Amino acid sequence: MKLVIKDRGPANCYDEFLYICFFIRKFIKNPNKKAYRITEYYIMCLILLLIGFLVMLFFYLKLHDLFSFAVMIFEATVFLFELICLINVIRRIKNYRKKEGTVEIDITEKGLNYNIESLSIELEWENIKQVIINRYTIIFLPVSNSYSVVSLGIEYKDEVIKTLKKYNKEELLIDN
Repeated sequence: MKLVIKDRGPANCYDEFLYICFFIRKFIKNPNKKAYRITEYYIMCLILLLIGFLVMLFFYLKLHDLFSFAVMIFEATVFLFELICLINVIRRIKNYRKKEGTVEIDITEKGLNYNIESLSIELEWENIKQVIINRYTIIFLPVSNSYSVVSLGIEYKDEVIKTLKKYNKEELLIDN
C-alpha cells in the first residue's frame, strides 16, 4: 500500500502525536495506554497547579508561615513554566499546520517506508511493536525509543487494516 498525503491533517492529529512522543516509554511498556492530546495534558496540569496554589494561598493567609509561602512560590514558578510549555506546543502545532509538503508512506511485506521532505524513515516489521489506532491518529509504535514513531491520520484506518491483513500482521493491531 502506498499513500501520498498532501495536507497535514487536522491539528488534533499532531496534538495527539506529540503526546505519544512525549510519553513514548510508557506507550512502549503499555501499548494499550490511552492517548490524549498534549494540550489537554498541559491544561490539566495547569488546573491542578492553580488549585494547589489557591490552597497554599489560603493556608498562608490563615497561618502566615514560611513553608506555605515557599510552596506557593514554587507552584507559581512551575505554573509559569507549564504555561510557557503550553504556548510553545500551540505555536508548534500552528507552524506544523502551515508547512506544505508531501508525505509518502509505503507499507510493504518488509515493513514501512516513510518519506517527508528530506527525511526518510524505514521500519522493518520486527522493529514495529504495535500499530495503535487512537482517536485521531494511527501510530506505528517501535520496539524501543531508539526508532522513530510514525503517525498517520485516522482517515487512513481502513487502508492500514486492509494492508496489515494482507501481510498477516493483524496481531500488531490495537484499537484504542
